[in-house]
Amino acid sequence: ALARMNHPGIATVYDAGTDADGQPFLVMEFVDGASITEHCRAGRPGLEALLELFAKVCDAIEHAHQRGVLHRDLKPANVLVTRHGTDVQPKVIDFGIAKAALRGGQTEVGVIKGKYYYMSPEQAWGDPVDPRTDIFATGLLLHELLTGEMVYQEDNVPALLDRVRKAEVPSPRKKRREIPEELAQIVLKACAKEPEDRFQNAIDMSQALSDLLYRTN
Repeated sequence: ALARMNHPGIATVYDAGTDADGQPFLVMEFVDGASITEHCRAGRPGLEALLELFAKVCDAIEHAHQRGVLHRDLKPANVLVTRHGTDVQPKVIDFGIAKAALRGGQTEVGVIKGKYYYMSPEQAWGDPVDPRTDIFATGLLLHELLTGEMVYQEDNVPALLDRVRKAEVPSPRKKRREIPEELAQIVLKACAKEPEDRFQNAIDMSQALSDLLYRTN
């Protein structure tokens, strides 16, 4: 799945094979950076810089989706941020449970995969998933970057899964009133319970963020 992709926002795979003991291996790019949440806590970027950074994450996800690859485990630890001089580049890593799906195909039913705190409702139900499940996780990640708090924090897994399945994601403005209403609506659209109510692809979400930046500058 990783070998299909060639994008500055996705960790590069250099080689793959099997060792002398028959164990498969991957040789991957070393990403020297902090998680996107740690990066933003330390650097405290302004809203414009944050949204420009996040638009790059959306572009990387779109690149994967265009090649038929779903991540299904997007979370802060799997989006690292590196610096090269003044350039700041997010890198999506760990496609360990990614699914290479044929066009129009779906993943298996009845299997819950991914970390509970960032999974979509359809993942929590064990239903078929498509690229819009990554859109949901992307929305949760942006929500967290804007508010400084995870959307889901329950320690009890059954209670957490029940909330993911049934409860609407709250507006980030409930935590921080200074967040622009239009930006809050972008987050809520990404985190809609029903996949058909979300952005249908990551590039549409990226474009919505870019349009917002253009209008506010």
